Amino acid sequence: MANTLNSARANHTATLLSNGTVLVTGGSGNATPLTSAELYNPTTGQWAATDNLTVARASHTATLLPNGSVLVTGGSGSTGLLTSAELYNPTTGQWTATGNLTVARTGHTATLLPNGTVLVTGGSESAALLTSAELYNPATGQWTATGDLTSARTGHTATLLSNGTVLVTGGSGSAGLLTSTELYNPATGQWTTTGDITIARTGHTATPLLTPLPNGTVLVVGGHGSTGLLTSAELYNPTTGQWTVTGDLTVARTGHAATLLPTPLPNGTVWIAGGHGSTGPLTSAELYNPTTGQWTTAGDLTVARTSHTATLLPDGTVLAAGGRGSTGALTSAEIMTPSNGIQVRLTWNSATDPSVKGYKVYYGAAPNSYQQATDVGLSTNYSFSTLKSGTTYYFSVTAYNSVAEGCSSSEVSKTIL
Repeated sequence: MANTLNSARANHTATLLSNGTVLVTGGSGNATPLTSAELYNPTTGQWAATDNLTVARASHTATLLPNGSVLVTGGSGSTGLLTSAELYNPTTGQWTATGNLTVARTGHTATLLPNGTVLVTGGSESAALLTSAELYNPATGQWTATGDLTSARTGHTATLLSNGTVLVTGGSGSAGLLTSTELYNPATGQWTTTGDITIARTGHTATPLLTPLPNGTVLVVGGHGSTGLLTSAELYNPTTGQWTVTGDLTVARTGHAATLLPTPLPNGTVWIAGGHGSTGPLTSAELYNPTTGQWTTAGDLTVARTSHTATLLPDGTVLAAGGRGSTGALTSAEIMTPSNGIQVRLTWNSATDPSVKGYKVYYGAAPNSYQQATDVGLSTNYSFSTLKSGTTYYFSVTAYNSVAEGCSSSEVSKTIL
């Protein structure tokens, strides 16, 4: 269990910063939108308040920009929907206003594109659903309209694919829940329809997977359908533009969180946690195995929660924070460690060279023969889970700066029993 947030909140955002801390912003307490923001330090497990947002907001978006700042957009404020946007500077811990959205919106999405701009799509403006989309240019701090969605929608998902296009899926439309999906091409600024999802849904999650499935495959899970909460899940193949059904969740849910877990778990393993079930907020969690296409139950959350956040930390654990429980907004936060009972945790001392920008962890099943596990930033620990029993693994760490990567640390080994 992580230490508690300073403020109870749901419908907030959580963003992993370049230094390994997690920035939580805004959200709704038990009555009104919040201006407060706070930082989680994975090394100490503590939360610390940082500068307040310039505008109270909930159901907004937060996007980490290439320069390390965080862009927060729109949402619901104390007097209505918002056009305002603002930037968080992690070096100073301060927020500054940036250019306003062209349209006030909530229930929208925000996606960082490969060229560094941010694409905002859809959502709702008062009683009207939106087809509009717009682009934020960090260099100018301004928004410009881009091509309209083919269908107005809110409560949808937007996923950056490996080819640089953006897949928008489902949500609520003017005539009800949507099966339609569409692709945004940044080169043309236009949207084109692609294959329909098999079940209309909103309040779902969409997660881009890794191999062994085709590169760019997207897993859509759960949500709310026309007949109630959904257990169904489906996969989008970007090569064919078609959706296929995969294994059902063990528990129907909406408002849950989905996290793509790191190696050495099987590539494409997704952790689903919490959400709203048939009797209220859920503690249950489950894991998707892309090789089998099946779900298995995972360890329960300690607190039932929905409309929370789940953030993958540099050491491979996941921080679940806030949300709404059975009695209202939550201050509780907790850490999930992916594990099948077999785990290696590496720790090392910080480099004394001030030019060091981060560390890379390597492992392999033979001495001095590694594959890269992950870039952990400035974190000084990393956890391995579900390593193969009966195998001896070898581990090493390197430091890197803006110019080059340094020599490997002394090798250590561990035989998994």
